[in-house]
Amino acid sequence: MFEDNQFLEDEGMSGLFPSNYDGIFDDETIDKDVQEVASKCSREGKLSDLVKLELKTKIQLGKHKKGESFHVEWRQPDDNNQLTPEDLERRKDQRERNNLSARKHRLKKKEEKAQMKKEMIRLEEKNVLLKQTVRELESLKDKLYEGFSVLLKTEAV
Repeated sequence: MFEDNQFLEDEGMSGLFPSNYDGIFDDETIDKDVQEVASKCSREGKLSDLVKLELKTKIQLGKHKKGESFHVEWRQPDDNNQLTPEDLERRKDQRERNNLSARKHRLKKKEEKAQMKKEMIRLEEKNVLLKQTVRELESLKDKLYEGFSVLLKTEAV
């Protein structure tokens, strides 16, 4: 049911959280925030809000122990004003530079591949010529052996 269940199972903690949070925090001794978050987690199938609430509580307790004010609020990002125009422009410029760099890299790799292919063709042609030279030399060697053997036979007579 929960997205995070696989993580919990992998970490050996699958039994720590019930599959449905509704109704288990009805006790009046439990903070209303916990009840709301648990219900939301149950509806949405995510544990992230429950983890945030736990972190908030730990921060509050730590500040309380130090005698500091311990009010902690989670601010939700404002979707409309997340990035300033300068940030958006900087992001756009970075994206353009990245695209240019990627294009340049792809072109360089393509040129290197073409060069390697040319070199391979050149070496294959050279290999063919060398094999032909070897055949010619072996043929010449065989003719010389035949000539020497004929010469030796005539001298022996």
